[in-house]
Amino acid sequence: MAAKKMFGAADASILVTDLRRSFDDCVTRGYEWRVTQLKKLLIICDNHELEIVAALRDDL
Repeated sequence: MAAKKMFGAADASILVTDLRRSFDDCVTRGYEWRVTQLKKLLIICDNHELEIVAALRDDL
């Protein structure tokens, strides 16, 4: 199993800067892309419902 790369504060800062630049330049994703992403998120939630519920239960 491959090791997961840690996401640190520096990575987050770079990501936020890039996202703000894109927003300021009016370069954002279109409606169709957003709908597709939401549909994919729904599929992920459906396919991993038990794991999500277990993680939420463990956090509480």
